[in-house]
Amino acid sequence: MVEYRDLETPDDFLKCVEVQSEVWGREFAVPHHMLISAKKFGGIAIGAFEGEKLIGFVFGIPGIYDGKLIHYSHMTAVIPSERYRGVGFKLKLLQRERALAQGVDLIVWTFDPLQCLNAWFNIGKLGVIVRRYSVNHYGPLNDKINRGLESDRLYAEWWIRSRRVEERISGKRPDRIPEGSILVEIPVNINEIKERDIEEAKRWLMRVRSELTNYLSSGYIIHEVLRDERGCFYVLSKTELEDVLSSKVYAKTIK
Repeated sequence: MVEYRDLETPDDFLKCVEVQSEVWGREFAVPHHMLISAKKFGGIAIGAFEGEKLIGFVFGIPGIYDGKLIHYSHMTAVIPSERYRGVGFKLKLLQRERALAQGVDLIVWTFDPLQCLNAWFNIGKLGVIVRRYSVNHYGPLNDKINRGLESDRLYAEWWIRSRRVEERISGKRPDRIPEGSILVEIPVNINEIKERDIEEAKRWLMRVRSELTNYLSSGYIIHEVLRDERGCFYVLSKTELEDVLSSKVYAKTIK
């Protein structure tokens, strides 16, 4: 049985470093003393435990985004052997609860635009929306997951008090997309492509970067991810933020 609780003790945070090391590599882990300091001054750190073993965690800090006080979610990680059990989803829901208790209504993080499953989890299941694209956000990254490509990132905006988020986390999703929507294809599995042909992976990145930077800079918002036998696609609409968060954007839909 998985137990979820706040990370509190030095031993908890040392275990957090071990999870980071397994997921990304030890040289890329945030040290335990920095995690402790952040937690003591407004950070949120929640762990998923099986007995004494930490199998996943979520960690973030207070931040400012467009002049607004937010929670910045820096890391969510689950060890490979424990994935696809709903642990990550539960950790994000608990993070949302803690942020709401702090009086925050927006959580922000970044994610790789080429990772289809992660995009679906963020946008389709949690209900985040995307309005910004950052080219080579971190510079070169050579960890287990990111090596080989420039570190482009999308900014996930999780408006945790919105109707949209309430619907998504309860399992409700629209079965149609708004009229006038744009689809941008991404790889179904970029990790397999990187292993097979890094040049093909780079071509994917350049095409997705070109399309998304163009649309997002023109006022489009990413608000859906479609996954089917045809592939994996971002759905973008040129609309107001409030229309997306209130789900009004789905008033006129197509199949």
